[in-house]
Order: sequence, then structure tokens, then C-alpha cells
Amino acid sequence: MDAYRIALEASAAASGNLNPVDLDFIQSDGLTQQQLSTGVVQGSGEATASGFASVDLATGQVKVKATATIGFLNGGSVGVASGMARASLEDSLTFFLPTGVSTADINFSMLIDGDIDCGLGCTIASTFTRIQLGGVSAGSANCCDLGNSVPLPHTFGGTVLGVQSGQTLVLQASIQAAIIGNGTIDFGNTATISFDLPTGVTFTSQSGVFLTQSPTADPIPEPSTILLFGTGIAGLGAWRYRKRKKV
Repeated sequence: MDAYRIALEASAAASGNLNPVDLDFIQSDGLTQQQLSTGVVQGSGEATASGFASVDLATGQVKVKATATIGFLNGGSVGVASGMARASLEDSLTFFLPTGVSTADINFSMLIDGDIDCGLGCTIASTFTRIQLGGVSAGSANCCDLGNSVPLPHTFGGTVLGVQSGQTLVLQASIQAAIIGNGTIDFGNTATISFDLPTGVTFTSQSGVFLTQSPTADPIPEPSTILLFGTGIAGLGAWRYRKRKKV
């Protein structure tokens, strides 16, 4: 199993554009932060779409934004658009207990906060967030097209019982947003991971940077023609850029 890993996906498609953008970036034991953006994909009748994803092990944050705008064509038909983004991280954490303490319970959580704007003509606007430490996991979903939503901001998590000193647990966290039709999902202030540790309990990470910096509230940049930016260059990771033509 990889010691630590980051992964990003972003896609955007709009009616009338034969070149939808589909990006992904995966790297293990290398970069600890990265951002990925499709830029704005322009379709017929002013239909547009975009996807953005960001991950940072140092702050414990994963962020996504997806947009779609319908376009109106001659004759009253509608140009459809869709945007999707996903960000995930993984790190191996080793916990250390004070002398004389045999076991400790480790509480972990993730705070999600953002905006889901499902406008006129929106058919799907959904998000899913998940965190897991060792064998304990928790998740949260928002899907306005189905009417089942979680009030925001929202915190969820769990507890790993009986952790011993020197024990290593794998932490995984991810967030995904998808929108079709007309609207915006902006989870640029989420998701932030945190721990509630017993007195004297500490941990180290295989990445060497996990939760060493305070979370940032930097807004997600407006979509542009930039496809990949942040720390490093595309050649450092398993990065693919595909522009696919319709059959």
C-alpha cells in the first residue's frame, strides 16, 4: 500500500462542443498538494461547464467546484452542460501515547461547507464526502434533485477505539461534486479534517506534512484556460488530458 497519495478528477462537457475535457491526476509518495481545472468549456447557445479540484495534505483539505449553464438554441431547444470534480487524499498516520497509557480512543472528523445552487433547468446537483481512519468510516451526501440534503456547514466523523502506541492507521478522505443542467456547486471551503486527541497523544504522517498547516479559506479561482497548476508540473505525476470526439 502507498504511504500517501493524492488524486484529482475534473470534467466538463457542453452541447455542441465535440471536445469535452476530462482530466485526472494521481500521484503516490510525491506531491502533497495539487490543483486541477478544466477551464470553461463553451457549447452551443452559450452553454458552458467547468470543473475544479484541489487537495492539500498539509492543511487536510479537499475542495471541489463544478458549474453548468444551459444554452438556448434556435427553435427553443436547450443546450445541456455538465461539470464534475473529485478530490481525494490518503496518508498513513502513526499514533504515540504517553508513558503508562496502554490504549487511546482516536476521534476524527471532517467539516464540510459550501453552496449548492440548483437553478432553473438543473437536473442533477449532488455531492458526496467521505472520511475513513483505519476500519471506521463516515460519509455525507447532498442531492438537491432528490430532495435529501444535509444542512451546511456539517461535521461528521467517527472514533477508532483502543489504539496502541506506535500503531499505524491509514486515513482516506474524498469529496465529489456533479452538476447537470444549470447551476453551481462550490465547496471551496471544504472539506477540512481534524482530530480530537486525548491528552498527550500525538501522531506522525508518512507524508511528513499532514495537518502541519492551518486550513485556508482561499476562494476557488474562476475557471480559465489553465488545466493544471500548483506544486510541480504535469510530468511529475500520472496525469492524463483527454479530448474526446463524439461518435
